[in-house]
Amino acid sequence: MKLNNLLLQAVILCRCLPVLHGREQVQSIQVDVDGSLQDTTRTISSSGCLATLQELSRSNDGVIVDDIFFKIHRNGDPEPCGGVTSVTNKAMEQIFQALDLCEKSSLSKYEIEAFLTTLFHQELPEAACGSADDSTATPGLIGHCDMGPERTTIQPDHDRLVSTSSGSLPCRFYTREGERISSLDYLLQLVEEAKANAQRCVKNDGNVEDICDTSATVHLYAVPAGRMFMLAPSYIGETFRLGHVTDLDEDGKAIVIETISVYPRVFEIHDFFSPTEADALIGKAENEQSATHKLHRSTTGATQGQVFSKRTSENAWDTHGKLALKIKRRCLSMLGMDEYWESHTDGLQILRYQSQHLAAYTTHPDYLDIDTEENYNYNSSNIGGNRFATVLLYMSDLEVNAGGETVFEHGWPVGLPDDQRISKLEAVRQLRASPEGTLLTKGSWQEEMTALCQSRLAVRPSRGRAVLFYSQLPNGTGQCGSGICLH
Repeated sequence: MKLNNLLLQAVILCRCLPVLHGREQVQSIQVDVDGSLQDTTRTISSSGCLATLQELSRSNDGVIVDDIFFKIHRNGDPEPCGGVTSVTNKAMEQIFQALDLCEKSSLSKYEIEAFLTTLFHQELPEAACGSADDSTATPGLIGHCDMGPERTTIQPDHDRLVSTSSGSLPCRFYTREGERISSLDYLLQLVEEAKANAQRCVKNDGNVEDICDTSATVHLYAVPAGRMFMLAPSYIGETFRLGHVTDLDEDGKAIVIETISVYPRVFEIHDFFSPTEADALIGKAENEQSATHKLHRSTTGATQGQVFSKRTSENAWDTHGKLALKIKRRCLSMLGMDEYWESHTDGLQILRYQSQHLAAYTTHPDYLDIDTEENYNYNSSNIGGNRFATVLLYMSDLEVNAGGETVFEHGWPVGLPDDQRISKLEAVRQLRASPEGTLLTKGSWQEEMTALCQSRLAVRPSRGRAVLFYSQLPNGTGQCGSGICLH
């Protein structure tokens, strides 16, 4: 339940409209089933191609990547699906030549992605990192990266993708924190940082600390073409420091994301916005005069909103204000998007809950459960688009036991032992036996919401607090069919 608090809800809507684009394919070489390369490109001097590689990587000793272990993860998976222990100059040169990159003075991020997809597919153990949900897909990494024309959402930059050596669509590669690998320079920077971290694990006396991993390892997360990066937490309390998200209101700080639930994936975001920004957003909402954007009774529905008796808040919209755009850009950057696409966002929805109305919104999904329409496909598990993630920013403080929590019905309170978890039925029974239970009508939705607040993962509002959760699985399937994303 949310009582008497002003809440800023920034809904990140991945509204990916399929458009007619050809799937450009590089047919110059093919990858056999065994992963070997058949070169049908024009002949380019081997030494010239290697020289280009060395110059692009700014290599001083001729060795481009050495003594490094690449661990590859499927998008959203904390466990690696395979590893590459060594990448030789010869392997990199061969793929550069196959992709016709030898005479390039610089590479686009799309060329980098085609190069890395081809390289890792070839160097990974046979069939490693293939599709996790399609047994008919091509074995190996390219089967994960290219989900096929019936499952690849056409994003705004689809026609800029560069195919792999086999003609398939490439993956995008990200760090654990969601920063896109968009240049060879950045990849090599990660390699050097991994080597430095491995060296720091060794004590002065030569003994290695028990908790240290002395191997130089770079973890990369492979996101299929047309899909969105998703954080991959493995335990509650795990944190992600997003140093690449800039344009914050307070200099010197970095956004830190803390895992408060693994299933469903729910995160608290530290230092996402400032009190000054909160005041400005509240002030604009309260002074908005536009009939469509000013504070009014909240409705439900994707297009023609309808008043819903179990949603009793008021809301205003801030779609194109200067600060609203800044916050939306920050949201998309935090979600792993290195380009801002307005079509992928809702406006900022500012919600106000008045205490005199026993204000609340019953558990609901943000994923739009709507049949595909003539001009729009909502099925994100194929080529359609739907809400991918939601960011909630809390604008005000509430005292303990004053209500106002955002409850995740399938999440559990942080730190609650397994043997203390109770069913919804038991939570209602305990509520009815308490003094506050006498204030609620038995069997009402308000009673059920209060019981959930007391027994499930509940985020209490405090000024400056922010929460992130996902409405889709990494492969685009809406996870609300099982109820897991209800809040």
